[in-house]
Amino acid sequence: MNLKLLILLGIVTFIAVASSCNLDSKDLDSVPKSSSIEKHYSGFLLATDFVIGANRFPFALLSMDGKPLKGFKIKARFYSVNNGDLQFTQEAIAEYLTITHSNMHQHLDGSMHLHENDRGFYVIDSIYFDQPGISVAEFTLADDAQSPISIQSLAFEVSSNSKAPRPGDHIPPWTASNQDTLNKATENLSVEPSLSHVTLEQAVNSAKPMVIAFSSPMFCTSQMCGPVTDIVSTISQKYDNELDFIHIEPYDLEIAQKEGRLVPTGIFSQWELPSEPWVFLINSGNRITDRYEGLFTEKELESSILNLLDS
Repeated sequence: MNLKLLILLGIVTFIAVASSCNLDSKDLDSVPKSSSIEKHYSGFLLATDFVIGANRFPFALLSMDGKPLKGFKIKARFYSVNNGDLQFTQEAIAEYLTITHSNMHQHLDGSMHLHENDRGFYVIDSIYFDQPGISVAEFTLADDAQSPISIQSLAFEVSSNSKAPRPGDHIPPWTASNQDTLNKATENLSVEPSLSHVTLEQAVNSAKPMVIAFSSPMFCTSQMCGPVTDIVSTISQKYDNELDFIHIEPYDLEIAQKEGRLVPTGIFSQWELPSEPWVFLINSGNRITDRYEGLFTEKELESSILNLLDS
């Protein structure tokens, strides 16, 4: 099976478990220090696009019964695979981050109520890969917690080039023939108006920097779009005077609602994004200064915005 497909399946598995209606904070696994029973965990990547150069490395750790390991510092040791042999390259410490996402949930009896889901994940803020190919990440507890756990290593692919636009790149162009598609892509009633009060064309021609969020809260295949859209919307209320915030729907909503098919919008295809959601920070010269694939915290996004405004 294709390695990137395995990574995508891992993302879906993690989010499906973590966002389950029956899973609350007391169900999340934090390993007891006095336990004598060995616990087994597997690593799941929360991104798909790793390239030569600096990368943000987000992942989750799940037990065999689907409960996340939370609250620890994790040491990650990286190996490159050369002719079947593992060659150690570097190590880094991953921090545990959490986000809170609120959503209305309908039960089988038709009743509706609000859920607040705390989602935790681990992130290495920056890790540098210097060669393409298959790599392996090996995880252990960074602190001596004296907890009898084992964490299965995971393999991932490092590519020579990213399909998604990278920091330093100009934003991809779009053609006039796709303007109707672009208008549709920015229409989504479930998104805060602060993310759709300007079009991409207006933002590109203005003197303001901008933040573009490609996310589909209604039809997200990764189940990460809702939390990401919420974070961008919240941040937009604080920095609306300094930046333009734009939400772009990756899929044609009319086709999705009427036919149940996910057909990419023209601009989503032109940006050649391999997954969703993605968020890009762009300066007044229309160059990308930072980007996020998948989950991130409000603090991370705000730090990137401050760096953009100071540049």
